[in-house]
Amino acid sequence: MDQFGNERAVVFGLPLVKKWDAYDPLKPSYYLDDDSLCCYYSATDHLVLAALQSVSGPERNRFAPLICGFNPTDKHGVQHVERMLECSDVWRGVGEVLLRHDDLTNLTNEETARANHPAMKPVYKLCEQRGLPVLLHQNSTS
Repeated sequence: MDQFGNERAVVFGLPLVKKWDAYDPLKPSYYLDDDSLCCYYSATDHLVLAALQSVSGPERNRFAPLICGFNPTDKHGVQHVERMLECSDVWRGVGEVLLRHDDLTNLTNEETARANHPAMKPVYKLCEQRGLPVLLHQNSTS
């Protein structure tokens, strides 16, 4: 970051993980490696938190971690956000929430996520109450 003059960075995990199917001889390392499905992965937020805790005090303040490890079509999603906010005060917002994402959307066995999905409304309300930004990813579609 210093080499390129970046003072601060927003960091977040990938809210989905690739399933390693029984018939696949090789472990997939990327979500487009094969046609196996992807599933939502709440541990991504814990991994970000653990990585951030390995950074020294003053340097840690240069990072703004976001919570993303929830399914944006599941009305329980807001509970994950609340739990992550309760377990640490380092969180600076929610995101990147993957909504319409071309291939990745097609590799989930879920309804298509969208910004106006009923499961997202309590997330928005919680973020509004706490003054937290929300970062959405929405590819263009027809």
